[in-house]
Amino acid sequence: MGNTLSRLQMTDPVYKIAILTPLLYPNNRGFTMWNISNIVISKLYDKNKMLDKFNANNSASVLFGAIMFSITSPNEYTQWLKNMEISQITEKLIHFLPFIYYLYINEYNYFNIKISLLTMIYELLWSYKTGKHIFCKDDVYYPLKYKYKWVVIWVFILYGHGFTWDNTSMLARLKQLHQLMLCQ
Repeated sequence: MGNTLSRLQMTDPVYKIAILTPLLYPNNRGFTMWNISNIVISKLYDKNKMLDKFNANNSASVLFGAIMFSITSPNEYTQWLKNMEISQITEKLIHFLPFIYYLYINEYNYFNIKISLLTMIYELLWSYKTGKHIFCKDDVYYPLKYKYKWVVIWVFILYGHGFTWDNTSMLARLKQLHQLMLCQ
């Protein structure tokens, strides 16, 4: 037992979160709440590049999935928000703020295959534990009229796990934007 505990203490925080949190989190919540909880937990640790990339990939997949759900099935998405008593503003903030934060700290400037695979497996584990079906999440979210739309949503979710931006830093982009505004 002591050997297991010492090994767990020496394990990188990203692996602790990926392995332990599915055992702790409720099985009836959306992946967004798992992601927000992971972001909060990660603030207990010192700055960790792998953990930031893990949270960034999950934040991108959450955002892209939510956007595709709202685009492909706007009526069902609106009804789900009403049923959950979530305002459009709150929903947008919960999905966009983590993504913007990780974009700002340049976590989308590079691709990490190891973390991308880990975050995909992590979300599939969430999907396996939550609801009756792995890919059709009608019992977690609002039922979609056409089931094939879940395939489209999942394609964008999986794309989020490997999302990268160009190698220009966010600070350099903001300076360019500021210079463009001065030119007008």
